[in-house]
Amino acid sequence: MSPTNQPDPGETLVAFGRQLERLTRRQDELDGLLTQLATDVQTLVTRADTDKDTAPRSWLLAEDEEQAVADLVELTGWLGRVYLRYPGAALPSCWCFHPAVVEELWWLRQAHREAYAPGARSTQKAGDWHDRSRPGVVARLASVARDCDLSRHIEGGDRIQDPPLVPLAGEAAWVATHWVNDGTPLPTDAQLEAARFADQRWTLRR
Repeated sequence: MSPTNQPDPGETLVAFGRQLERLTRRQDELDGLLTQLATDVQTLVTRADTDKDTAPRSWLLAEDEEQAVADLVELTGWLGRVYLRYPGAALPSCWCFHPAVVEELWWLRQAHREAYAPGARSTQKAGDWHDRSRPGVVARLASVARDCDLSRHIEGGDRIQDPPLVPLAGEAAWVATHWVNDGTPLPTDAQLEAARFADQRWTLRR
């Protein structure tokens, strides 16, 4: 091979340098994309954890004893730090003996946390809590705060709440079957008698 057909070492070195520069730039781009991807994944994980922590849970459906204790202790602390600081937010001494009251306050506490929690907070949620949620709970609890106290929950007291019974709960499957297959179900004599007992019980509760 003649010397004229030999590649110029200088040109080869320049070409190699340009290729290395392109590869280096591409590697930097890939490193940037990986860094951004890691950041996005961490953001999603954090958001998921936040959503899990702030997802509403019903006090009335509590089944885990440790969780129920932790929730009520947390709620008690929040009542003193936040709820009772506002005008009109009175609580009777027996507030935690009223399941419906605990549920109302527990929901209000969760709404407050969602309004102010990092990653979820917003002025709109906070404004909604102040304008509608808190005043609504205060208004609904006003009658309990006005005419009840712990002494009315002792044995024989007029505010003892027995576990509620759903009227004709045992007939749910029978009613559903008739609705699907036959149209409007007609009550039996036994069901009418059970209904009379449930109505009397409900009248006494009121």
